[in-house]
Amino acid sequence: MDWSKLENKLLDYFRAGIADKNRTYAIVSLQIEKMYIDEIKSSGKDKFGNSVLSINTGPLAMSLKTAMEKAFLIKYGAPVILNNIGLAGIVLTWAGGVLGQTKPPPTSVKIVTNLVTSVGSIPTMNIPEQKTNSDENIFIKELIKALKKHADTVAGVCTALVPVGTAQVPKPFPWIGIQ
Repeated sequence: MDWSKLENKLLDYFRAGIADKNRTYAIVSLQIEKMYIDEIKSSGKDKFGNSVLSINTGPLAMSLKTAMEKAFLIKYGAPVILNNIGLAGIVLTWAGGVLGQTKPPPTSVKIVTNLVTSVGSIPTMNIPEQKTNSDENIFIKELIKALKKHADTVAGVCTALVPVGTAQVPKPFPWIGIQ
């Protein structure tokens, strides 16, 4: 998974929209979710090298909108240091996730299913109080850290056929983490 590529895309998106008064937290959160899902689908893989085919849209955007509303209160004089902003929606994004079936695990000959069985743990973001104009940079860096941490906890089972004598029988091959 190329996290620096995603981080750069997000930073470019934030910088390009600084003067755009039409950007709401809802619009920005949907765009961030789209970039995340696009990157996951283009470069995220299980330990066997199978790509992510489908995950859900919507839940991450809702969590991001809430996180941004809380994080950017600082800009308007909120006298708090915000820590542990949860991104609960990320786990729902992975519910029912499906991965590819092109690269069978060692000793197997064909994949039958490759599904997410554990949506991972809810990551948190730590957003310290800022006195500069770099709030967006810090938000994106903390977001990438949280998404990376979460990707390491997503787990699944690749069920594949293995030869036993003259027959082929299904065998579960568990995996942990999206790489």
